[in-house]
Amino acid sequence: MKKTLIMLSAIAMLGGCAGRPSNYLVLSPDTPAVSASAHGSLALRTDDARNNQTAVLITTNDDAKKTYTMGEPPAEVLGEVFRKAFSRAGYDLDPGASNSLEIKIERLQSNIKESMLGYEASNEIVISTYARNQQQIFTKRYNIRGTMKGPMSLDLATLELELNKLLTKLAGDIVNDGELHQFLSR
Repeated sequence: MKKTLIMLSAIAMLGGCAGRPSNYLVLSPDTPAVSASAHGSLALRTDDARNNQTAVLITTNDDAKKTYTMGEPPAEVLGEVFRKAFSRAGYDLDPGASNSLEIKIERLQSNIKESMLGYEASNEIVISTYARNQQQIFTKRYNIRGTMKGPMSLDLATLELELNKLLTKLAGDIVNDGELHQFLSR
């Protein structure tokens, strides 16, 4: 009897955990391949400048809306990606360096429209860079878009995978930008 009661309690607890969907996404982009080669010290900072922290907005035919946010702050996740990438590019990351690079997340949004026939997702990521040396400031805006379509409703794991691919691609564009490296090497 005691074994049966313990077994039923364990099943009820595990079933309760498994049945609850999460209300946040997990970002884990890969560190992009680095083709640029640089040297020198760089102070690197990553900020989230978005006005709205909602990352996903799902709208259905009856105009019901569901939102999702990120599990971890995107600036922290991307900060780690950029630190690894710029280190691999040859920079010595030093908060007191005279050359600095501020990376700001301006938009990280996925709008999903669900219907009886399926879903359509529109993803957009915009990141701005603000590089400073002892004499000048260099700014550049990078963006990437992606769309997804499919039957039924969108699986959040599929959306996470797509957003991570887009973030990895965009991070690679930034880290391998010749103009940015040329400015930072002055």
